[in-house]
Amino acid sequence: LVGPITKAASENYGVPFPVGDARVFNVELQADVIETLLGGKFLRGEDPPAQIISVLIVAALAGLTLPRLPWLYATVLAIFYFAAYLLYAYQRFDDGIIVTPLYVSLALFTALALAVVYRYFSEERARRFISRIFYGRIAPEAVPAVIELYNRGALALTGGRRQVTVLCATLRGISALSEISAPETVIDLLDQYSTAIIDTFFRCGGAITSQ
Repeated sequence: LVGPITKAASENYGVPFPVGDARVFNVELQADVIETLLGGKFLRGEDPPAQIISVLIVAALAGLTLPRLPWLYATVLAIFYFAAYLLYAYQRFDDGIIVTPLYVSLALFTALALAVVYRYFSEERARRFISRIFYGRIAPEAVPAVIELYNRGALALTGGRRQVTVLCATLRGISALSEISAPETVIDLLDQYSTAIIDTFFRCGGAITSQ
């Protein structure tokens, strides 16, 4: 093939993947077409079975890993999976196969959404339930530590054996006092007593139970 490749003879052709401002000349296009025809390197779409298998693999991998992570880490991992699949798509394109990342992106988005919903209904609600159980029974600043133990799986909700100190406290003569005093007076006395003793328990790392 013989043809000019100077700027004066350059022509404007639309190409699928232009690189920067590189000029394309007529003779270069003809040479590329001949090379494609002789080498048989034609672009073709990915086979449906291969596409289905790749989508299933990505969906299964996301389904096994994303629900185990907090939503922020799960989002980052989903983005990593998508970037890895894009690299796979580029590699397949070098082999003349066009891979569509649409179905994989939909599978990752669906898996991420299901993982967030799963963690909310399974773990977030459990953490809120634990917070309600311990709030008012242990020191407020100790509640986050209990939640952290639950997140690490170190909090046994089925019970266990511990060496503890138990203090049973009551007001002497409270029954007789309640019979001769006004209800407001008894309630005010109990509030003062509860505030003083609960603050003392919390400072010492204790917990409150009632019987």
